[in-house]
This record gives sequence, C-alpha cells and structure tokens, in this order.
Amino acid sequence: MRKYGCMSFSWVVAMCALILGACYSDGHAQPRAKVDKVTVDIGTVLEGQDASHGFLITNEGDAPLVIKPRPC
Repeated sequence: MRKYGCMSFSWVVAMCALILGACYSDGHAQPRAKVDKVTVDIGTVLEGQDASHGFLITNEGDAPLVIKPRPC
C-alpha cells in the first residue's frame, strides 16, 4: 500500500508556479502568474485511488498570460 500526501502534491504545485511564473522584467510588458495556494493537504490517497484539487491562477502582470496544456 503506497501513500501519497501533501509532499508530492506540493511539489506539483511548486513546479506549476515556477513554470507559469518564470518571466523576467526587461522593460517590456510581461505576464505574471499567481497561484492561490502553494500547498494543499489532500490527506491520504491510496495507490489506485484518484485525487484532484482545483487551483485559481490569476494574471497580475501587464501582458496576456497564456497557459497551454502539456502531455503527462
């Protein structure tokens, strides 16, 4: 029996924040993604079970934020 907790889920959220928020300021308009929560405790999820959580991502920059799906 394998348990998945907030540690692996936190890693996913942190990676999303890094990917979406990785922009630099060079004087031009840039999007800036902000995720509503950086960690979520989803409790214990046993192997074979599904878990999901929604995140609110807002653009606090001054250019359009484009989020494209990527295959797993």
